Amino acid sequence: MPVAVLSNPLSERNKRGMADIEACLARWRDVIHVVFEPGLDLGAVLSELARREVGLLVVNSGDGLVHGLLSALFSGRAFAAPPPIAILPRGMTNMTAADVGLGGRDAKTLTKLLEIVQRGEVERYLVRRNVLKVDYDPGKEPERGMFLGAAGIYDAIQLCTGQVHSHGLKGAWATSVTLAAVLGRALFRGVNSLGLGGDTVGIGVDGASIESRPRSLVLATTLDRLVLGSRPFWDIGEAPMRFTAIDHPATDLVRNARQILWGGEQRRLPDPPYRSGGAARVELLLDRPFTIDGEFFQTPPGHPVVVTAEDQMRFVKLRP
Repeated sequence: MPVAVLSNPLSERNKRGMADIEACLARWRDVIHVVFEPGLDLGAVLSELARREVGLLVVNSGDGLVHGLLSALFSGRAFAAPPPIAILPRGMTNMTAADVGLGGRDAKTLTKLLEIVQRGEVERYLVRRNVLKVDYDPGKEPERGMFLGAAGIYDAIQLCTGQVHSHGLKGAWATSVTLAAVLGRALFRGVNSLGLGGDTVGIGVDGASIESRPRSLVLATTLDRLVLGSRPFWDIGEAPMRFTAIDHPATDLVRNARQILWGGEQRRLPDPPYRSGGAARVELLLDRPFTIDGEFFQTPPGHPVVVTAEDQMRFVKLRP
């Protein structure tokens, strides 16, 4: 099976050097290595890889390149059927990889993967996940990804990248500190002091009429687990997408935080303000930017964001 490794040299860990990855690939000379540079056309890259009948795409990067790859695979359709993706998590947060990745992020992990390919055993390690399709601008192709966040999630990312990262904390440490800061502020100053969310968001799920009210948090995902192993969704059923919205202000946020983030499938949380469940289609009216896998987008005024999840992708999932 031809294998291609797609590397982003600007991702967090790769910026420190890719010598170990390059040394590994030097021993596997039949593996195609594509190093991304500004302006490189991902669609053209995929067309060439499809022409060479590549059967596995290894992403040496973070969530951003995974998102870009998914969008290009489903919009361009260079492949008749998208090949599996294996994620070597060398970005900042690596949320997608934490759920469906290779477990490790070094050359040893890459070598293990390539040995599995050599033995013809990749099928044993494949898992399927639905992929979000996000229509947000009539003048652009839909975006694809594994996680969409709005309202307080957008604000929390800004807090994390603007303040927490400035102190040298990255990855899971940065996420943990951001979460602790939010809960600490809510505990000692009250939820109205958080500065997260509060903007009016209209939500319509599976054809229901859109209801607009202030929201603290809005998310949609097809992942089983998010950052820090959290599962901030419940009552999912068999729907392809997990959807959660928390009204603003989020009353009893601190007391309910553990249950919101790490509770079981059935949770005793009042609705409102806490709403979660499975969905096939979510329609959002947003005034501010939203995020897909860490990348930011803005809708044209008055245009809804429509989120569905009909297509599936295969990922190579290894244990550490």
